[in-house]
Amino acid sequence: MEAVRDISTRAQQTGLAGAADRMWARIDRSDPAACWLWSGANTYGPLAPGLFVCHHCDTPACCNPTHLFAGTNRENIQDAIRKGRKWGAPSGTANSRTKLSDEQVAVIQQLRASGALAQGKASRAGTTSLAKLAREYGVGANTIRYAALRRVVEVR
Repeated sequence: MEAVRDISTRAQQTGLAGAADRMWARIDRSDPAACWLWSGANTYGPLAPGLFVCHHCDTPACCNPTHLFAGTNRENIQDAIRKGRKWGAPSGTANSRTKLSDEQVAVIQQLRASGALAQGKASRAGTTSLAKLAREYGVGANTIRYAALRRVVEVR
């Protein structure tokens, strides 16, 4: 709550006390540790040129000052990549949202390279269909297709 007092004090010093009161009226601050969600319109206040309000908690509507930091667009993108929320995030099992292990991807790529991975639902003798492999690994057929093509494309 000290951060709130600091903000309120700065608002009074700059003549923006009424604006601060209106802002705080639109934020649920019942739990000091939780995200304080903004319920008003999305508008932007004064911030140094080139800086954005970034969120440690990754909740865009959060207004809890302890969850916020000022950063450049680049810093915000790097933060998202580190947290695995943006392109450029770690790939394979280094990414917490990966669906297939590196070993499973290697098997899929070997099947494709040997011609043993059938693209359709029905498979020829001696081949495995995308749908069958998807069921076996508990993912969608497009996930199998992407795994089969991804590294082959990168090698070229």
